[in-house]
Amino acid sequence: MSANLDEHLSPIASEVLRSAQAEAARLHHPEVEPEHLLIALSANRRAMSTAMLRELGADIPRLQGQLRKAAGTPAVGPFKSAPYSARSQRALVLASDEARVFGSRSIDTQHLLAGIIREGSGEAKDLLAAQGISLYGVHRLLRSLDFRDGDLLPSFDISKSPLMRSPAAAALRRLPISVSSIFLGIVGITMLVGVLTYTHIFLPWVFAFLFVIGGWVISLCLHEFGHAAVAYLGGDVDVVNKGYLTLDPRRYTHPLLSILLPIVFLLLGGIPLPGGAVYINKHLIRSPRMRSLTSAAGPGMTFLSGFILWLPLILISPLEAANHIEFWSAWAFLTFLEIIGMFINLLPIPGIDGFGIIEPYLSLRILNVARQIRPYGVFILFAILIFPNPIGALFWSAVQGFAQLVGLNMELVGIGYGIIPRLR
Repeated sequence: MSANLDEHLSPIASEVLRSAQAEAARLHHPEVEPEHLLIALSANRRAMSTAMLRELGADIPRLQGQLRKAAGTPAVGPFKSAPYSARSQRALVLASDEARVFGSRSIDTQHLLAGIIREGSGEAKDLLAAQGISLYGVHRLLRSLDFRDGDLLPSFDISKSPLMRSPAAAALRRLPISVSSIFLGIVGITMLVGVLTYTHIFLPWVFAFLFVIGGWVISLCLHEFGHAAVAYLGGDVDVVNKGYLTLDPRRYTHPLLSILLPIVFLLLGGIPLPGGAVYINKHLIRSPRMRSLTSAAGPGMTFLSGFILWLPLILISPLEAANHIEFWSAWAFLTFLEIIGMFINLLPIPGIDGFGIIEPYLSLRILNVARQIRPYGVFILFAILIFPNPIGALFWSAVQGFAQLVGLNMELVGIGYGIIPRLR
């Protein structure tokens, strides 16, 4: 074990690791394996891991007997101080990762338990699984209890906001959200150019253009955050390590392909292509339903963004719109882009969220075909949206019909769409 990990162990976790070494030496094993770690974790009555195993329904005496049998054939010994095997070292590194994800300053026994399950290459995880102990169950218990003893991400903690106190936000309060300064900066700049557009002091169409771009980047971040938030609630805590819950646009894959390319398509044809992407470990998500909801969460956030933008448009008077035409036309155009983006993301094309929603319920035969199509999904989408075809015609009819159904002022949208020609 590295000195760096040793420095961050809680006193009781250090005690458990010493017990694991003693257990390995007693059984004449040359290395400490995850099975020895789990024996020590389940034997220490003061360890949180022991309480969690009981809470999750484990038969601890039976588990310990099975672990001792599974530890393998002992070598010639005894060994006074057994080193950690490669498997145990991986489990300890993953335990450190668990501690960071759950905002703990020290690695405790509950993190060691989760690390052993995540390492999962030996008998320890299988024996736990046989008793119904899974990583999801451990994470669910960790989230239900408050183990956070420090905030390791220096940023604005949205969970402390008064807006998060409603019953509807109960799930979100369990999320380790920390909004990045870059995202807050984009929001601030977008608000500033919005004010400059509204007041039309100078260069109003330039600021209107920047307002649309800023608004679209914000909605991309919210879209990907939606995927990550539901994935986390479903069991994929790795999204925290990847920075997906920070709303930082740099975290959502490559900035060129994820942000700049969609903006270029936006400028060329007013088509809001799907931008960033979060890499979800679907194997950690507990059920097909949660995997489906994870895919649906992105379009859901796009819909929410469009709904928030749509509300002022139904309240303003024609006189207000005319007096500040640059601002309200840009606002209407951005709202229309959100509607298009929502419909695009609901298309059942492999690689697009719409396919991800139904993917958990499809047969293996269909999934094998989809796997071959997936690399060409963006090209298929581009062809549908750009070139004349029946599917594209149906798509644009649906978009126009929905916009008219919600009463979106298409005249304002048309003026907003003309922002780019006005800049030339």
